[in-house]
Amino acid sequence: MQVLLIEDDIDLAATISEYLAARGVDCDHAYDGLSGLHIATTSSPDVIILDVGLPGLSGFELCAKLRREAKLGLPILMLTARDALEDKVEGFGKGADDYVVKPFALAELYLRVQALTRRSQGRSSHRINVADLSMDLDTRSAKRNGVELELSRLEFDLLAALCAASPDVLPKETLARRVWHEDYVEDETIRTHIYQLRQKVDKPFGLPLIHTIRGVGHAVNVSNA
Repeated sequence: MQVLLIEDDIDLAATISEYLAARGVDCDHAYDGLSGLHIATTSSPDVIILDVGLPGLSGFELCAKLRREAKLGLPILMLTARDALEDKVEGFGKGADDYVVKPFALAELYLRVQALTRRSQGRSSHRINVADLSMDLDTRSAKRNGVELELSRLEFDLLAALCAASPDVLPKETLARRVWHEDYVEDETIRTHIYQLRQKVDKPFGLPLIHTIRGVGHAVNVSNA
């Protein structure tokens, strides 16, 4: 695994690098935003660990550039002392895949990096297919039996999370983190969006794919049809 760490705190960067190296992870460093942008676009890291408070180019700005200009789809984990909700919203809005607040446990950081890498590798084809449902993660489009589905941003993210895990069931807590990027989302909110998704994905077609397993979570598969 190749990680690009963009962090201006030299001591913290060394600590993270040593911890990851002890677990077989190669770690490149950049200590400011512009250097990080150069390394990210000229090398091939599996994951970027990105501090927000960087000199020259903030982590938020850099993340947006990587997504918008460089069009990099690799996982980005933001590392910051900013724990306010509005900061998290901004980070995810700029394209971050995960958000870790300082101070943090190195073991947790390593586990999150592993999870992001597995998820990215699992979607390397940028397409997900379940029965007659197909999703293109690059164009953010979905089709059922060849018919284009008109999905909102959140509906697409919800369906993609369920399809990526198919045929397994995703607990509501996992959906909250992967789709809403929150530790907790009201049950009614999830149920409402699942219902709306069914109206577009299942109702017009003969085979239901979206299932609710009471007390466990939700899944996309054909086994419960």
